[in-house]
Amino acid sequence: TDASLTAGSGYAQFGPTTGSNLLFDNNEIIARSNGATAPLYLQQSGGKTVIGEDLEVTGITNVDGALKLKQSTVNLNVFSSTFNLTVGNKSFIKIINSAGCQFLCPQAILSDGVAVGQILVILVSGAGGIYFVDSPANNMNLHSAHAINYGSTLTLVWDGTIWNEVGVSDNS
Repeated sequence: TDASLTAGSGYAQFGPTTGSNLLFDNNEIIARSNGATAPLYLQQSGGKTVIGEDLEVTGITNVDGALKLKQSTVNLNVFSSTFNLTVGNKSFIKIINSAGCQFLCPQAILSDGVAVGQILVILVSGAGGIYFVDSPANNMNLHSAHAINYGSTLTLVWDGTIWNEVGVSDNS
């Protein structure tokens, strides 16, 4: 049967039902303790853990170490003074500003990240730059305001409250 917290489920169980045990079925591994959930440790004492495909993590509260999250591309093709950039669980966002800049480049307002320590790299492409302002209203703590042009990047880290600047590259 399908592995679950219920005694007698799964294909193979290692450990006593009334204590800590590990349960397997054809596509799951469940760590449990006396019918309740329990942590599952992989390489707890060290060593590299290799996963052959994408890793989906749900219920993130803390992330230790490096984590590559989703990537996306945002196309801007209208002249506007500000635009909202939804970050969520992304680690790389390419902004293509095909409208260019008339008097001022559009100003980015970032949404929150999902985990403390999340790193975000923003690459600007297209005919015009993007303006990033050091402002809590824009959800950014920068060393100074930046007009990021074609081919350049802004790297930020999420502290749980605001995006903090790590560095800027000028590859224009």
